[in-house]
Amino acid sequence: MANEEIEDADGRRRKIRGTVLEPGDTVHDAVIGQPVPDRHRNPVTYIDDPVDRRTCGCGCGEPVSGGRLFLPGHDQRAIHERTARQWGDTLGFITWFDSEYGTAR
Repeated sequence: MANEEIEDADGRRRKIRGTVLEPGDTVHDAVIGQPVPDRHRNPVTYIDDPVDRRTCGCGCGEPVSGGRLFLPGHDQRAIHERTARQWGDTLGFITWFDSEYGTAR
């Protein structure tokens, strides 16, 4: 189903209104009739999108899937690499940030 509109159903739940994908559609053919990965406990499971071929947001070039922006741990690695390049280390960043915007306390 293509996400065209999400609306309130009863104050607790929501309904998705859209177009049901038919056989012949790339996404339909890739996921309908396929087993759902059983490594997930959440009833809403993000699976590899056969159409969306994005790469990790850290810049490593590795593919990401399932609605992710980063591979596991790569978001933190990207932040630390950029922090070290600009401020030397995490404490350097915190010192700069606090002097610029005030302490978090």
